[in-house]
Amino acid sequence: MRSALASRQCGEVPVDSKHIGAVGSSAGAHLVALLGTTSGERKWEGEGGNPTQSSSVQAMVCHGTPAEFLLGYRDSLKQERAVGASVRNMLIALLGDTPEKLPELYVDASPITHASKATPPTLLLHGSADPLVLLEQAQVFEKKLKVEGVDVQLLTLEGAGHGGMGNNPHSVLQTYTAFLKRNLQPAR
Repeated sequence: MRSALASRQCGEVPVDSKHIGAVGSSAGAHLVALLGTTSGERKWEGEGGNPTQSSSVQAMVCHGTPAEFLLGYRDSLKQERAVGASVRNMLIALLGDTPEKLPELYVDASPITHASKATPPTLLLHGSADPLVLLEQAQVFEKKLKVEGVDVQLLTLEGAGHGGMGNNPHSVLQTYTAFLKRNLQPAR
């Protein structure tokens, strides 16, 4: 008994590596989308942590995802002035400069660039009234995933702003739960 307890205290947790999902909102959704779209690509695995373990996930839920940075920068000029400036400043802070000076970095940092048939099933949630990350980001990401043959669903949350749940949060949570069960629950 003592050794089992000690091993749990040392960080050993039973994990089924074939049933892992990732969930994120906003910048977290960007990271989840990068994780899901680069799964299996050795160059993205890094050197730290557990190098013998893949970082692949079997499902991803992305809420308010900045999926295509060149589009986001370009669209920021259409947004309300202060919001658009904020978007441009965030992208410049993250990537180091404007897309005119670093276009390849904007492309490489965009999850849409890495979408492939290896991308796991994806649930995209996006507010119809998101002022920060425009709905178009989710729409172009969904389209790219469909072209690649990925099981993808875009749930447009009517009336929701950035990270909001819309007019029917109960329905959103039902869809969310059903998606995770369908894609992560082990077969019985």
